[in-house]
Amino acid sequence: MGNNCVISNGVQIGGNVTIGNHVIMGGMSTVHQNTRIGDHAFVGGMALVTLDVIPYGSVIGNSAHLAGLNVIGLKRRGFTREVIRDLRSAYRLLFAEEGTFAERLADVKEAYSDHELVMEIVQFIKDQEKRRICMPHTGW
Repeated sequence: MGNNCVISNGVQIGGNVTIGNHVIMGGMSTVHQNTRIGDHAFVGGMALVTLDVIPYGSVIGNSAHLAGLNVIGLKRRGFTREVIRDLRSAYRLLFAEEGTFAERLADVKEAYSDHELVMEIVQFIKDQEKRRICMPHTGW
């Protein structure tokens, strides 16, 4: 577990879970064993996390799905508007509907190669390519 994390009441964390810095976990959320949660991520209350959560991501639901970026947490920690804008642009490109995920990941890597925070997301995904990550929910 990283530094400056907020773990609310009733959170259940399985074995061999890796939790990054500045992660906030809502009450009664559950994290499955061997799951990774990246830096500055937010896990909503009562979420069931069975897939990896990207850095700066926000997940909700049972089973947890990516609901966007943790923009409120980023603002509270003093990230600039420009940095948040770049993270949002990279997020939209990475999780667009066109092309395969591998193609979009390569596009993000190329377009944001000089952006440290975006590259953290890319590296997080590439570090464990065989592990699945939480994706945005499509359709209801």
